[in-house]
Amino acid sequence: QANISKADCGSKEFGTVTSLCQLGPQYTMYLLGYWLTTTPHFQKAPLLLFLLWGTSCSFYTTIVIVAQMSKSPIDWRSCFVRIVVPMFLVTAFLAPSYEVAFVGVRVNFSDETAVLAWAACLLPQYLYFALGVCSDLSSYLGISVLTI
Repeated sequence: QANISKADCGSKEFGTVTSLCQLGPQYTMYLLGYWLTTTPHFQKAPLLLFLLWGTSCSFYTTIVIVAQMSKSPIDWRSCFVRIVVPMFLVTAFLAPSYEVAFVGVRVNFSDETAVLAWAACLLPQYLYFALGVCSDLSSYLGISVLTI
């Protein structure tokens, strides 16, 4: 890595700690996916939960690929906040204890509300990111997105 020129590596970050931190969101999503399969709601709607879990993993993978191809560092901290935290909260809501204590107030969430909140949080972010990448590429190449 020391022999790689600045033009080839761009702003990428190298190192053991950085590499492990970049894998953190990915492996956390894998563990949460396993935890999702143990919830009672998984028996009712496995397809929906797998679809959202797969979309979360796909979103993180897309961020990693774009960062690698653009020679920029992977912003794993924002990935935790934007992807993993909502997934964790929904998984916790779907776990056998359905109540979440927040500042001494008990709030009950239905399974459907938790899953829809996850989708409402995840899907617009993914769409915004994908449209931004397409827009950046089309403006850089000077072509219309629909002609690609």
